[in-house]
Amino acid sequence: MALLPMYPGKVNSPQTELASAIDDEQTTIPLLDASVLPDPPNIATIGTGEDAETILYTGVSGNDLTGVTRGFQGAAKAWSAGQKVARNFTAYDYDALRQNLESHGSE
Repeated sequence: MALLPMYPGKVNSPQTELASAIDDEQTTIPLLDASVLPDPPNIATIGTGEDAETILYTGVSGNDLTGVTRGFQGAAKAWSAGQKVARNFTAYDYDALRQNLESHGSE
């Protein structure tokens, strides 16, 4: 079984917000302050609760996340300006850790 990439977290999961509305296909995400998120590549959540969308980003340009894979987990959707964005602990983080430990244990 191949190891899944694991992405660094950020202490206290600081939040920023969408600087403007985005549609469900945008691959550049404008933020108020991209510096609160870990360096790319990494993942972040847009929104909170059951409707959140986890994205994978491969670059940062100023306050824009670039090379974004939408719907990395959860459905890609349109979001309004001001929506919270953070590097929260996700189901992907748990699954990658669990699968990588299981893979390591079976070697």
